[in-house]
Amino acid sequence: MINRKRMALIAASAAFALALSGCSGKADDSQSAANGTPAPDPVTEVQDMPGTASNYEGAATDVKTEQCERAGDVWKIGGTVTNSAEASREYRIYVSLLSDTDTRALQQVDVKAIEAGASEKWSTEIPLAEDNLKCVLRVERFEPGAAGEGDKPADGEETPAEETPAEGDNQG
Repeated sequence: MINRKRMALIAASAAFALALSGCSGKADDSQSAANGTPAPDPVTEVQDMPGTASNYEGAATDVKTEQCERAGDVWKIGGTVTNSAEASREYRIYVSLLSDTDTRALQQVDVKAIEAGASEKWSTEIPLAEDNLKCVLRVERFEPGAAGEGDKPADGEETPAEETPAEGDNQG
């Protein structure tokens, strides 16, 4: 006959093993459970790590999202950037597609120099056949030519870039 201490130890070990199995690193576990089919692999297309442009500023308020919708097997995201700075600036927009549980895609969009007060259209397509996602943007603004590879913000300090849910987000 098994005593209570041994039974408690077996139960605790089983619970611990079950908890560890949840740390498998598979992004599709929650998606699979929800609908019985594996979720597509996440999409990441980023050439520059966020925060690497010299002297960047957060500028989410300069970007308006006019489209964030699934069209077949791709998500189409786009809008307008209006430079609110007093001089010409470049923009780096990181578009994230988020589910309720994780980041399903992250893609970088570079917008070349825009004169002060001027506007430019921007857009991207992300190949991801998944519904009910939310668009969230991280927007960085910097002087033309400051987006060099491996650059750091001034004085080694980071200026937080603003991250906001995209306007007009229709969530698929």
